[in-house]
Amino acid sequence: MATIKRQRATVDDYVAALIARDRALAERATRDAAINQLAKRAAQGYTLMDHVETVVVIIILAIVGIMKTGGL
Repeated sequence: MATIKRQRATVDDYVAALIARDRALAERATRDAAINQLAKRAAQGYTLMDHVETVVVIIILAIVGIMKTGGL
């Protein structure tokens, strides 16, 4: 959760902290869902299209990670 640095926090500070926490939880849930989907497909065996989809998911996760850290 985001820390509040001022001595007297305003309502906006608390709202901003909660929004940051919710965003982090949503990103984690999305990442976990993608990993679970890949694990299910790995257990069933891959087709060529599954390989393509796996690469696309990995690329999307990499882009999200780059955006989250602020660039290369």
